[in-house]
Amino acid sequence: MSDNKYNLVNWQESMDVSYLHLEQTENYFTERLSDNLATRLTSFNYGLLPSSDRRKGSSEFEISEIITGKVEIKLRSCNAITAGGYRIAYNPVHTEYLSHTHSFEEEKGQVGSETKYWDVILSINPFERIPTGMPDEKETPPRHPDVREQYQLSITPQGHTNYEQLGKYHLIIGRIRKYGNRYEVDTNYIPACTGMCSHPDLLKYYENFGTLLNDIERASNLILAKIRNRSQNSPLAYHIASMCENMMRYISTIFFRYRNTGRDALPVDIADYFSTLAHTCFISLNFINKIEREELLKYFYEWSDITPGSFEELLSNTLSVRYDHNNIRMVMLQIESFLHVVSELWLRLSTLEYIGQHKENIVISERSYQQETKKKESGGWTILD
Repeated sequence: MSDNKYNLVNWQESMDVSYLHLEQTENYFTERLSDNLATRLTSFNYGLLPSSDRRKGSSEFEISEIITGKVEIKLRSCNAITAGGYRIAYNPVHTEYLSHTHSFEEEKGQVGSETKYWDVILSINPFERIPTGMPDEKETPPRHPDVREQYQLSITPQGHTNYEQLGKYHLIIGRIRKYGNRYEVDTNYIPACTGMCSHPDLLKYYENFGTLLNDIERASNLILAKIRNRSQNSPLAYHIASMCENMMRYISTIFFRYRNTGRDALPVDIADYFSTLAHTCFISLNFINKIEREELLKYFYEWSDITPGSFEELLSNTLSVRYDHNNIRMVMLQIESFLHVVSELWLRLSTLEYIGQHKENIVISERSYQQETKKKESGGWTILD
């Protein structure tokens, strides 16, 4: 059964008409429009929308401690859509910032250095009309010509909110943290976003991931060339070649989408790309028998700072990562860690004279390696070009 509150007016000829009938009609269409949009929304594609220039943040607020234990929040702007399909477009003039004062009385007397967090929630009531606009000087009595939706700010302790049952009128737009006696905006928090271009930090992740992915692909090409051009190779070299081939095949399937649509892609789709890449590496290792796999992981450890157990754990954690749309930073950090480790290892291997070479057989110039790495990072074509 529908939970809609408003119905169409049963218009009849010669009936008495009041503003309430018109208001009911307007409310009906407002509600139905949001319902129609909500049918295309999922748990992963609502939240902050891209800003006008597609680079700045879509939600800006500031906090200030007015007296001990009380914090004032001022919302500067917010461009978003709730999970229920209601559009938030809050861009007031400087003197009309939405503010909310929150008392942290329950924190008084508590001692400890533990960092605490609170979610900042913005709610919209599209059916509560707030008069706005400059009255017409010729109209008596004076009347504001327009109305806007009602917005409200609230704060709840982090972890006390059931995100799946937050409601169709509410959206978490940020987070406050307290360390010691100081309250501040948690700049590490990334709220729900409709795309990678909806938040500056997500754009940075997109560009960084593209660079690291490009490094992995280039290094894989160099590694394969060293193996193919050598007449005699160890089983270890062939296993590395197999991993390179599997990764390059997978990268070829996501290359076009990442390069052309990645900026507008859902964060969950970006997480999917790289979680699957980690799964590709994981499966490639599992195809190797146990003894040779252990030898391969020890070889990776020889040329990197990650132990065999840690490398397998990194792959496992990345392929099985749980995506949280209301805390996107966590999955991005996991992906970033995976890509950094693999790209650095692959770049190191690509500088060896031959794949399978051990440290005790050669002294590699660190300076030469750094120059080669810098050359790869600064020059040539990349996936984001």
